[in-house]
Formats: sequence, C-alpha cells, structure tokens
Amino acid sequence: MGLGFSQMARHSNISQPVQQVENVSRPRRMNVRQKRAMRMVAGDSAHLSIFARIFLGFIAVVVVLAIVLPDRTFSESENRSLQGFPIPTIQTILNGRFQENFQTYIDDQFPFRDLWAGMQAVISTAVGGIDSNGVYLGTDGYLIQDFQRPQHETATDAIVEFVRANPDLPTYALIAPTAVSVLSDKLPATAVPDDQNAYISEVDARLTDAGARVIDVRETFAEHKDEGLYYKSDHHWTTYGAYLAFRQACEVMGLDADAAPFEAVEVANDFDGTLKSKSGYFFAPSDPIEVYLPSGEGVAEGKHNYLVTYVDEQRVESSPYNVEALNQKDKYQVFMGGNHPVVRIETLADNHEVLLVVKDSYANCFVPFMAEEYSKVVVVDPRYYFDDIATLMSSEEVTQVLFLYNATTYAEDTSLASMIDASYAADRNNEQGEQDAEGEQDEQGEQGEQGGEVTQ
Repeated sequence: MGLGFSQMARHSNISQPVQQVENVSRPRRMNVRQKRAMRMVAGDSAHLSIFARIFLGFIAVVVVLAIVLPDRTFSESENRSLQGFPIPTIQTILNGRFQENFQTYIDDQFPFRDLWAGMQAVISTAVGGIDSNGVYLGTDGYLIQDFQRPQHETATDAIVEFVRANPDLPTYALIAPTAVSVLSDKLPATAVPDDQNAYISEVDARLTDAGARVIDVRETFAEHKDEGLYYKSDHHWTTYGAYLAFRQACEVMGLDADAAPFEAVEVANDFDGTLKSKSGYFFAPSDPIEVYLPSGEGVAEGKHNYLVTYVDEQRVESSPYNVEALNQKDKYQVFMGGNHPVVRIETLADNHEVLLVVKDSYANCFVPFMAEEYSKVVVVDPRYYFDDIATLMSSEEVTQVLFLYNATTYAEDTSLASMIDASYAADRNNEQGEQDAEGEQDEQGEQGEQGGEVTQ
C-alpha cells in the first residue's frame, strides 16, 4: 500500500511546518466575457499574421514584375520620356549622378506607376489634401501648377547678356503669368505658392534696364481672367489667352493686330493635359482646344499661305498646325507639332522683317499669330537646340528677337543660359581680355613715367 499523506510527511526531511502565505488572494476564474475577449485577441494576431504574409507577397510580386516587364521609354499620361537604366561609371558614381538617375529609374519604371499615382491623388483628396505632386486642386475644376521662386536668376542673366551683346537688335521679352497668379482666387484657401506677380515685376525691371522692351500682359489678363485664359487640365494658356497676349505684343512691337482677322475653330473637346497626368487627379474635366485661323482664307479647308520647315527633321509642311496630333493623348501638339529645336515659317508678307522667337511651349499656339506679321519667323527652343545661336541669326538675317516663356518654366530654365553662353561667352572673354591688356599697358606706362621722373 502506498504511504498516506501523514506518513509521507514523517518520512520526509521537512522538519519545519509549512508556513501559510498570507494576504494572497486566489486567482479568479475568467468569466464568459473575458474568455471571449481573449479569443478575439488571439484572432487579431492571426489576422495580422495573414496581412503580413499578403503584404510580403505583394512586395514579391512587384519585384518580379519590375524584373520581368520591359522598361518603358515614354509615358503618354505624363507626356514625357522615362529614365532608362543608367550605366554606372566611376565619374557618375563619384559625382552622384548615377545615384540620382538610378532613383529616377526606379520611380519611372515602377510597375503600374500611373495607377498608383491616381490612387495617391484620390486618397490625398479624401483626407483633405489640397495638392498632388505640385498641382493644386482648385475650384471650378481647375488644376493649377505651383510656383516657387528660383534661387538663381539664370534665365534673366542670359537675356541681359544677349541684349548687351546685340545692342542694335530690337529685343522683346514676354514672361507670361500662369494660372497660379491670374486665377489665384481659385486656389485652395491654404495654398501658399510664392508670389509670381512680384517675381515677374523684378524680372521685367531687370530686362528693361538692360535695354529689352517688355510685353506685360498681366493687366489685360486680370481684366479677362474669367474668360477661359487657361486650360483646366493643363499648364498652358489657351489659344484665346495667347491671342490676347498677341494683341498686347502688337502694341509694344508696333504691329497692326487687326490687319489679319482670325476665326476660332474648335478642333477637340477631350483634351487631358499634363497637370491631370502629373497630379493623378484623373477625375478633373477635359478641355476643348481651339485654333485661330485667318478668316476668309481657307478656314474650312485649313489652308494657309505658309511654308513651315522643321529644320532638324528635314520636313516641310504647309501649316503650323498638326492635325494628326488630335488623335493622340497630348492634343496640345496640334500647335506646331510640339517642341522642336528649330522651326522656320515663311509667309507671303512682303516686309523683309524676320522675327526670332526663343521660347518654351507657351509660344507654340502664339507663333501662328505672329506669322501673319513677318515675312519669316524662326522659332528656337533652347531645350533642344545645341548649335550657335549667333550663327543662326546671321544666316536667317534676323531683324527682331522675342523671348517668350511662361513664368514657371522661365524660373526653372537653365538651357537658355547654356545657349547664350555658348555663343557669347567667347566674345565676353575676349572683351575682358582686351580690357585687361589695356589696363596692363596703362599700368606699365604709368610705371615707366614714374621711373623716368626718378631718373631725372
């Protein structure tokens, strides 16, 4: 028989009686509600584990797609070329260019990038966001690009240098305000863009002091701001906005704006511009596009008395309008077929005046108006032009120059300075060298005179 509890106690080595612990309550048993809560906690942990596995699986799928899918070279939704895989070199690694390009490559080639951009914009709007990727969601359906002042006045310095290098050449400048300034009443209440109006005033003052004649359209635009001067989905001014700017330019440049009446023709009503693509606000309304044709001269047939030469492409057309662009996403390319290094427009005007337009894409719908005023208009986009501008001006026998930019692009531009410096830096250095040489000769002469006086 086994030992009882009393016998076990006697045979054990325990000589002292067990002391009872006081002031310790016995644990309570969980009731039904507590047991249910514990099961819910355990269930949440299981769900979290499932979500973690789903997330990791999603990341794995994205990585595989990024490897398998071919790189895209162009984004139709953003209307721009995409970064290809950068080839590393010792120089690009040391100066950081490779790292920057590789980060851009990752961003540009991310699978379903356009979809994520749209989702981000929708989520941002749902939680009270006022902008997406530098684009404000304004009232009345307007998407408005932000404006930030530049740290360096690169473009203004370039035009000042150009004017000083060509003192006898009539030079004009039109720095157009964008919607962020003219339509500031449509911005969200908490939007804080930099003061573009003050910036344009400062630029105009410097250009005027240098000898350029400024074409200021701000007062005219303020008077007509509710008449559709800008697209709602795009950063450009409309053809009507360009037409008002043309009439203002005629006053400054001594041209007759009414010499060739125009008739507006709507050529599209489904234009989705760059701001809609850039921001992901795909719910923003589409825009109509109009072209202004000289009235009474082949308006219905779209015929013009032009000879339009796309110099680099070695292509000749009879109109500054590209009708085929109306079948693609970026319908703004209906104006001069988009941006090109050099475009030459020859007309039947018999005044032997040749206008050089140095520009960004705002000029594309503006230039056709000017084509009615000059025997030849030469259009140069410094972002794509890498030849000598002084040589081009000489060969084309340019008699007047117009710099036309929108304020936002102008503030960010560096290509204009590169083009001007490439043509006039050598002259400037030679001039400085001659001045330094003259100074040295004068100094040597003074020293010689002083030496002669001492000898005497």
